[in-house]
Amino acid sequence: MNPAAINKLRQELLRHKIDALLITKGVNVAYLSGFEGEGQLLITPTRQILLVDFRFKEQAAKVAGSFQIRQRQSFRPLEESILRLVKRLELKRLGFEASSLAYEFHRKLKSTLESVKLIPSTDIVERLRAIKTAREIRLLKKAAALSLKSFGFARRIIKPGRKEVEIARELQYFMRKLGADNCAFDIIVASGKRSSMPHARTSGQTIKNNEAVLVDLGCRISCYNSDLTRMVFLGKISGKLRRTYEIVRQAQQLAIKAVRAGVKIRQIDKIARQYIAKAGLGAFFGHALGHGIGREVHEYPSISPKNQGILKKDMVLTVEPGVYIPGWGGIRVEDMVLVTGTGQEVLTR
Repeated sequence: MNPAAINKLRQELLRHKIDALLITKGVNVAYLSGFEGEGQLLITPTRQILLVDFRFKEQAAKVAGSFQIRQRQSFRPLEESILRLVKRLELKRLGFEASSLAYEFHRKLKSTLESVKLIPSTDIVERLRAIKTAREIRLLKKAAALSLKSFGFARRIIKPGRKEVEIARELQYFMRKLGADNCAFDIIVASGKRSSMPHARTSGQTIKNNEAVLVDLGCRISCYNSDLTRMVFLGKISGKLRRTYEIVRQAQQLAIKAVRAGVKIRQIDKIARQYIAKAGLGAFFGHALGHGIGREVHEYPSISPKNQGILKKDMVLTVEPGVYIPGWGGIRVEDMVLVTGTGQEVLTR
């Protein structure tokens, strides 16, 4: 259980004048309750209820000391179980997670809870998750360290004549062998011209000499993820490739240096984006500078020109500028950065 987060969530309920919040996004349920199975949470100012079906009854019992466990009737619609809870608690205004609740389920809820006003909420739990606890930071550091070791292994096995997919498979095995629960996402190994695709699918292409290979990898440890991107250069590298790499690398370093609590998030993006644009490559940098990372690989906050928020102490984010030129290739450099009380700490260094 995460009592501090639940208390903050209850403050948000009061602020938004919501009687209760229905939490259906699995990662948010797990964050607040410690329950990793399938279920829903109902949080009120005085109660915290975990709703599960028969399959997860025994697993849910492990958190019974902190949550009221309600088993919903097998083969009955979920909305009927929610209706019974809503009636028992006399709820009038029920919040729900707008970004993760399926339209069809919302339609059923609205039809079933005729006398209840459904209030859409956005990122309430996600904003709480953005501020990491000491335990979460330890796990993220552990995952980051394992990613660095994994890239060191990748650098040793990436050679001309090998296939991208072979490298990815060996990397996955290496991570699991070192203690990772799994990869955080499908590993990207993109060589030569294929590196111009930011999220290229690793293919059977053979890696050649005198080209760059983009490696994007991450691992998951105890539900927390890492994310790291590096370039491997083979043989003789062209001047254009070298210059582009230095531009991206310098843009990243300038942005990381500016990371600190109280700084506007969009300002971090602006620093890197302007540097790349002044070098004449702005048209080839089309994604956000980075993102929060934790239980999800991509989570709040997005480090983008549109984010009006500010950085806060104990946020962990990625900083990953890139330049992608179709028909030529791409460069991306990514690190995980912790916002500290005095500035920043790069976790993948």
